Amino acid sequence: MKFVSIEMPVEVDPDGLSPEAKRALSIYTEIDESHYFKVDNPLHQNQLLGDFVDRETYGAVDEDGQLQGISLYIPSEDAPYGWIEGLAVHPESRRKHVGSFLVQNMAVARLDGKERLGLMSTRSASGFWIGQGFTHAGVADVSDDLGMSLEI
Repeated sequence: MKFVSIEMPVEVDPDGLSPEAKRALSIYTEIDESHYFKVDNPLHQNQLLGDFVDRETYGAVDEDGQLQGISLYIPSEDAPYGWIEGLAVHPESRRKHVGSFLVQNMAVARLDGKERLGLMSTRSASGFWIGQGFTHAGVADVSDDLGMSLEI
């Protein structure tokens, strides 16, 4: 498995999306709230690409060069912590440590000088994050999502 930085376009150009960007969007739609998007629809592609603006996108690529998982990171030079905005793994690659690979490599590659890494998690995914060393940091005011934190 190889850890890579992925350049996502801001919008779909007339020639369409690159195969890598299209697969990244396809994997991204596996996140619960994105299931109604259709990756082949240019309007939906542009709506999904809006989620990648001002975020760094990282991927896990297998030995065949196929993208198997993505993670979105919100950079902030001023904050003492890093923030994971999203993490998704292709359905065929789940339970194969792709998510763990992304978290570990993102922490090493991106969090130089940060004290902690934070995120919001659904209750159903909190077990995964606890397995990565994260702890509960509270419950969101407007949703049932859990705040999670990892000391670096």
